[in-house]
Amino acid sequence: MNPKKYFVFIIDDHPLITEAYVTALKYYSRHNENITFSIDTAHDCNSGSQLINRALKSDKHSYILFLDINLPKSKDGKILSGEDLGLLAKQQLPNLKIIVSTTLNNNYRVHSLLKSINPEGFLIKNDITPL
Repeated sequence: MNPKKYFVFIIDDHPLITEAYVTALKYYSRHNENITFSIDTAHDCNSGSQLINRALKSDKHSYILFLDINLPKSKDGKILSGEDLGLLAKQQLPNLKIIVSTTLNNNYRVHSLLKSINPEGFLIKNDITPL
């Protein structure tokens, strides 16, 4: 039986967080032979939108996006945050599963993100501990 392959985008401006996701996905794949991950990373809205545009040109269908909200804006100024990038990604890749990660803990802002992006997962990075 061929393993299920997921194409994962990790868009976060903190290299340590990005590496933690990559390590976790590789660990999971090593211990679950029925699942593999193809992982691409970006660290700002500009390179993140390039990943999404590249996905539009492929015939792959199982996408997962780990998305930070506080990202450097795109060079053209059209994508100002991870929220803008998430909305764009969801519009262009309707089968995309989004997991938002953020240091934001303002209830109004968090509620707004949940309502606009409607992610499949939400992680407040302030809650992360090494144990």
